[in-house]
Amino acid sequence: MQRVEWSDKYSLGIEQIDEHHRRLLTLLNNTYDLFVGDGKQVAIEKVIDELINYATYHFSSEEQLMSQISYSQIEEHLKEHADFIQQIKTHQQDFYSGRKTLSLELIVFLQDWLLDHIFKIDKALAEVLVERNMQGVRIELE
Repeated sequence: MQRVEWSDKYSLGIEQIDEHHRRLLTLLNNTYDLFVGDGKQVAIEKVIDELINYATYHFSSEEQLMSQISYSQIEEHLKEHADFIQQIKTHQQDFYSGRKTLSLELIVFLQDWLLDHIFKIDKALAEVLVERNMQGVRIELE
């Protein structure tokens, strides 16, 4: 595995969602850097917390947008988000309790999940937004 640098191939053409995805990739790269650099537990805990918090914020934004546009695939998308949060929180609890250490397996899971989600699930949402000429939509969380 290696760092994932943002490129146009990850862009959905929806500015705010792309900004969120760039931030998630940065957090993923920070996690990887701590892993290969033998980061201290406190630093690893902080970046994992930030990753979970930002993912939750990002998912809330997408979910609000999907609700506003009556997105037909919302249930599948919501399930993807919920499954991810559950899996990462399980890893977080295992890490905090000392049952597991930060592993390459977790980092690969995060990378694979995020990129797969962008390329498949989020791309389908972006296509609907483009079709409806809503690329410039801004999501304001309530």
